[in-house]
Amino acid sequence: MISRANGKTRFPARFQLIGALNPSPTGHHEGELARSNPQQILRYLARLSGPLLDRFDMSIDIPALPRGCLSSGGERGESTSTVKARVAAARERMLARQGKVNALLSNQEMELHCQLVQADAAFLEQALHRLGLSVRAITALSR
Repeated sequence: MISRANGKTRFPARFQLIGALNPSPTGHHEGELARSNPQQILRYLARLSGPLLDRFDMSIDIPALPRGCLSSGGERGESTSTVKARVAAARERMLARQGKVNALLSNQEMELHCQLVQADAAFLEQALHRLGLSVRAITALSR
């Protein structure tokens, strides 16, 4: 939905956008490979638009792989089949509960099926203020 002063227009689309960025101009913000000072990093990150970042529902920091992890045959995590089974089970629970996956819930359905208890609502509000997120993020974070 595109909203402007002259009205709203709906463009049908259903997709998942995944983005990635480096945490600093040199690609490393800590450790022995970091070559940027905090001011350079903040200036670099300030180039990203707040409204753009606000539209990403999830943001994670992926740390550098520890030295020797690959050569020592370290833990590889869960197998694809294990993760696939967990995702399938979660989808089945959503479909049984409300007839569709959470991503397709309307705001009214969100309020019905995903009610927050007082402590969770307070935590969400605190996170919104602490992270400087907009009102648009409230619905996105609740999904």
